[in-house]
Amino acid sequence: MVNVTGKFIYKYSGYSDCIRQSVAADGYRVFGQGLNATLLRAFPTNAATFTVSLSIAPWLNTNYRAC
Repeated sequence: MVNVTGKFIYKYSGYSDCIRQSVAADGYRVFGQGLNATLLRAFPTNAATFTVSLSIAPWLNTNYRAC
């Protein structure tokens, strides 16, 4: 964050300070925020990728042999 004079103001002094302040403010649930949305987005994407790769694999094995 930059203040009016153009100097950076740091909210945390390091990683451990960030974790300590986050846990103090919101508890350990702070690490799970946003996880549901991420999982809801990831499952359909991975399912589609897995399905397509399984569908294409037999075709690749019969049409493209290694020399």
